[in-house]
Amino acid sequence: MFKIENMFKYAVAHNGIDTLADYLMDIAPDRRQVTNPARTAARLTVTHAQDALITAERATYIDADEDGDVWRLCRLRYTGQVDTWGFAIHLASRNGYEDSVLPSGQPVGIPEEALDCACGLYLGDPTAWDNEPLKD
Repeated sequence: MFKIENMFKYAVAHNGIDTLADYLMDIAPDRRQVTNPARTAARLTVTHAQDALITAERATYIDADEDGDVWRLCRLRYTGQVDTWGFAIHLASRNGYEDSVLPSGQPVGIPEEALDCACGLYLGDPTAWDNEPLKD
């Protein structure tokens, strides 16, 4: 028992143990920052929408209009170079676009090559697969 009393005397004298705890309760506002899950989800939604907008702004959609009947043909995606465009054919079965390969065997090419390929597929134009260079 004597050891415990000496420990408390030493702690009071040197560590101020008597000032660490009292019976008065002081309630202070909690200033910790907590992540708001709704804001996190909203920011994620905005980020996805911005990414979709950027993608949509970099793409051009080509349709064919035959006597008021509109057919979706393809999508061209700008790659940053004037002579190089990504090509995606419209799939009527899925009502969407799928990245495709041009008749040259490349996934990118000039817009005329993509238009020839799409017209050859959807409008029955067999000249789309001629390997002759385009004439100006």
